Amino acid sequence: MTPGHRAPSPALLRVLLALLLGGPALASEIVGGRPARPHSRPYMVSLQQRGGHFCGGTLIARNFVMSAAHCVNGLNFRSVQVVLGAHNLRRSERTRQNFGVQRIFENGFDPTLLINDIVILQLNGSATVNDNVQVAQLPSFIRGSCGSGFYPDAFAPVAEFADWINSIIRPGQHGPPPHPRVPTSRTP
Repeated sequence: MTPGHRAPSPALLRVLLALLLGGPALASEIVGGRPARPHSRPYMVSLQQRGGHFCGGTLIARNFVMSAAHCVNGLNFRSVQVVLGAHNLRRSERTRQNFGVQRIFENGFDPTLLINDIVILQLNGSATVNDNVQVAQLPSFIRGSCGSGFYPDAFAPVAEFADWINSIIRPGQHGPPPHPRVPTSRTP
């Protein structure tokens, strides 16, 4: 550093890095990955519009999918198709199950700060559970931190929403949602 110039703050460096690395490439492809064994993640879901994948999700009950709220923020959820049981989205596979979205449950998502970036989609039917389509087992507590090998880790703090999720997928079995804002739902 030259006299009179300060090093940039770590926060500024993170923002700049996000701006440089952000964009469609991060949201649409995996760099340096390797092909998955077919149907090795049977709880994975593809959210699609007009046949094109735009976001992923997790099957958490036969008729509910969990995803990120930013994925469907501002969308007409009636235009979203949920695809289960597919290994290759470019092929027509007999293992594929397609559903529409009947209702969306939000939990105070703030799109500016990306706070509460979680959404539950209620399907317009129930998935047929088989070798290619399975319901994920959600955690009830956070076991590890980033890179610990335990899931969820620091990048997926799903456990903090466990009570809220269960209040939706198992109504009447759990108390009120843990967040001060009652989950809202958007229906047509």
